[in-house]
This record gives sequence, structure tokens and C-alpha cells, in this order.
Amino acid sequence: MAKKLNSEERAEVLSIATWGVYHSGDVMAYNANVGCFQPVESFTLQNIPAVDALMVIGGYPRPIVHAAKILQAYQDKYGRLPEFMTVGATPSKGQNLPDKLNVLTENAMVKLGFDKTWVKQNHIDTFGQDTVSTIDEIKQIVEHSVAMCFQNRPRIAVVSEPGYLLRLAQELSFYLPQYEFVYYETPVTKDKKRTFDCESFDGYGADIILACAWQSMHEWNEKRLPLATEKMKTAPTVEQIRKFVGLGYCFYMTSEMLEELGYSDEEIYLMLETRDKEVLGVDVSGLKVSLPMPDADPKIFMEKVSRLIAEAKK
Repeated sequence: MAKKLNSEERAEVLSIATWGVYHSGDVMAYNANVGCFQPVESFTLQNIPAVDALMVIGGYPRPIVHAAKILQAYQDKYGRLPEFMTVGATPSKGQNLPDKLNVLTENAMVKLGFDKTWVKQNHIDTFGQDTVSTIDEIKQIVEHSVAMCFQNRPRIAVVSEPGYLLRLAQELSFYLPQYEFVYYETPVTKDKKRTFDCESFDGYGADIILACAWQSMHEWNEKRLPLATEKMKTAPTVEQIRKFVGLGYCFYMTSEMLEELGYSDEEIYLMLETRDKEVLGVDVSGLKVSLPMPDADPKIFMEKVSRLIAEAKK
């Protein structure tokens, strides 16, 4: 079983999540319109740029509330709303949800007060489980969007979860250079506010943060764009990541990643099997062997979503 993190360890993981927030210049991407590499930009609520669309991606509940705040501020600033889009079908690790991720996101936006027709105008049938598998879904939406299909280089604001955001920026801007992505500097949620298993350090939030940090520093120009030198100066160390993985937080680590961290095949099998049992309640063959984490119950998960929306509407 994963060791319960103490206050200092939780703060350390939060600092890694903070490093995983994307900021302007963390990545350089090629702009074919001008024929050179340019810094990929980010924004906050104080400097929201004009965009063709806003996209929520990643399947995390809390960024939906951030997206609502951005859109409200956008309406105040520009007197209109950009198009809305969201992609992704299911989490990549087999978590059980009551519906597809894009449907859950769209329904939440409607409950937050946005017009259903506007929210659903770019709805598609999704199948993606990670960034790469949603690339075709993003292209499908853009190519069928009245606002974007004739744009030379449509501009899309991206909202996701801190920790995942940096890796997402490296990958979207790598695979889709024909679009200009601008990334929201999503605030890192305080420890006590992390109520969903996918963000809580008592759930598997630390697992996601650690895996994404590791991936951000690997496979440059193969699967993602490299990070700027200044960004790497503050990157978490291999020792840091290995420390927390060794405490059991390996749900989002692959066998290859764990091998690079120095674990043997036998250790890797045991680590992944143990963590799968803790999170999903199943063994490697998919057989139920224990109780999963609470959010595996769709009713519990949706109750948390309802509370999140109610709090946001106050």
C-alpha cells in the first residue's frame, strides 16, 4: 500500500505540480506562417487573449470551473463568447465513469449556466484516452467549425489540470503546429481542496503529477516539444520522483518509465499490481480483488461534481 504522505511530502508534490503549470516561453513551437520557432504563450484571467475557441481537455473535473470563470471574463472583455470544445472519452487507466468525458464536461458547463446549444455545437463521438489519441478529435472539431475551418491558424485556448498542463502543451503544440494553442495558467488547487481521487494525494493525484513531470523531461521531438533551459533549471530531480514512486505512487507510471528509474522486472510487476488493486480494486487480469477508491462509484463521483458546481455558482 502507498505510504500516506506527511505534510512536508505533500508540499513537495504540490511544488512539482506548480512546476507543471505552463507559462509563456516554457516551449518553443514552429509557426509556418512566419517560418520560424516562436514561444508558445499562456494567459491568466487578467490577460485573456481573443481566441476562436476554448477547449477543456484531460478529463479532470476542477478545470471545468476554471473554464467557466475564463468564459465569464471573456464575455465581459469582448462582448461575446468563443466556441466551446472538449475531447476525450475515458481515462487511460480504466477508471469507471458514468459517461464519456466530453459528455460529462458538456453537461457540467450547462449546469454552470451556459447555453446548451452553444456548449454542444462542437460535440463529437469521442474515443480518445490520452493526448495523442485525442489529436484526431481536435482536428475533426476544427475542420467542421464555422469559426475555425477557414482560419489560416486558428487560436485555441486550452484549460486543463496543473501537473498535466505542461506535458499537454508540449504534446499539442508538437502534433498540431497548424493551430495556435494558448494555455491557461491553471492555479494549483490547495491540498485541502483536493476532493476528487484524481487530484487528491490520498487518491492518485500524486501519481499523475509525478508521471507527467517525468514525461515532460523525456522523449523530446519524438512525442513532445523540448522544455526551455530556464524551465529545466527548476525541474524536479530524478531522485525526487523516484522517492515518491518508491512510496507507492506509481499508478500512472509505465513499465518502461519504472525501468528507467532503476526498478527490476519483478519489482515493477509488484508495484503496478499493488497500486492497481489500491486504485481500481482489480488485479492485472481485471479480476476484482478489493474495494477501489471511492470515486470508482459513479454515484459518489457525480455527487462530488454536483457539489463542485454548486460551490462555483455561489
